Amino acid sequence: MQSWFHLSVAILILVFLTPNDVVAGQPLDVGSGTEINLGGSTTLYQPFEEIIRRYSRHNSDITFINSASSSGRGISLLISGAIDVALSSRPLNGNEYASAMGTGVLIRELNIGNDGVVIIVHPKKYRYLKKLSLLQLRKLFFNGSIRDWQQLDKQLRGKVTVYVRDSTDSGTAEFFARKVAGDSQVPFVLGAHHVRETTLLLKAVSEDENGIAFLPAPLVDESVRVLNIVVDDKNDIAYSLAAIRKGVYPLMRPLYLVIREDQNPLVARFVAYVRKPEAMKILHRYEIEPAL
Repeated sequence: MQSWFHLSVAILILVFLTPNDVVAGQPLDVGSGTEINLGGSTTLYQPFEEIIRRYSRHNSDITFINSASSSGRGISLLISGAIDVALSSRPLNGNEYASAMGTGVLIRELNIGNDGVVIIVHPKKYRYLKKLSLLQLRKLFFNGSIRDWQQLDKQLRGKVTVYVRDSTDSGTAEFFARKVAGDSQVPFVLGAHHVRETTLLLKAVSEDENGIAFLPAPLVDESVRVLNIVVDDKNDIAYSLAAIRKGVYPLMRPLYLVIREDQNPLVARFVAYVRKPEAMKILHRYEIEPAL
């Protein structure tokens, strides 16, 4: 009698389920209607806004919150449990691994693509200046031995205005300092203008004829010009996806999703989607070469 009662209940449950509730015999999604929170690198903010929109077409019951701050901030929020996925333009460092382990959290990074950091100047400067070497960048951004545009080209005039972000927080700034100065802890030149958001670097240089800054390639627009990077006495490299694909652009870097090992199935499915061709195509449109 009891067995017949249980069978009847099971039949009633199946009758009232919609086709979307059961897929290929899989159990119901216990995370249905749950939020997925992402945060971190401004480089990845816009690409992930589009990835989220595309994913949500077939997962409308999931609410996404995507915020831009910095790679370091995103990783910190992930470790604390405030967000589910951190977007990062640099790899995890030892302090972050230690911080996670200290709170009993295991984290890992997934390389989802590669982009480059570019050097931007005002269009008026670009008329005469088309390229810079890593040594010249070091003199401009770190040791301060180049302070006047005329030191770079006799036809140029004006004091150089350097715009930067804080390398202790921004993944882009940390990468730039490590690649150009040789150490992410090297301070930027005295007198550099520190801005609180990477996108403000673009605005600053577009409005300042004497400005120069480094910027993630996906954030560049027509208001500024991008300089080539000199690699030897005869060659300089322009930023392009082809240069990233070949591994020849001097300021190339990997981009990451940072996740907790104990992520819930809802988050795991979204992370898996980011590695699929549909999402990879979106990254490509944002000047990011997807990782295979």
